[in-house]
Amino acid sequence: MRINGFYIGKVLEPKSDNIKVSSAKSTDSTTKSDEVTISNRAVEVSRVQQFALSLPDVREDKVSKFKNMVQNNEYKVSDDELASSILNTINQEK
Repeated sequence: MRINGFYIGKVLEPKSDNIKVSSAKSTDSTTKSDEVTISNRAVEVSRVQQFALSLPDVREDKVSKFKNMVQNNEYKVSDDELASSILNTINQEK
């Protein structure tokens, strides 16, 4: 997913230094436990990721609005605005 020139996958990459894993082993096989500690940042990143995944891929309200405008011949864009927008998009991707 791309948001304003950033890839969300890059933001969500885990950092190994944020995760602490410890284990306790007993010699008499009665006590064995593992413990994982996840940083607050990792928890927050997980929440953001879940929120982003819950969003729809298409904003139906906007699509419907512009679809109606095009069908009713009400959608007008000046040539200068279109050219400017295309050039801005190209410059942002560099």
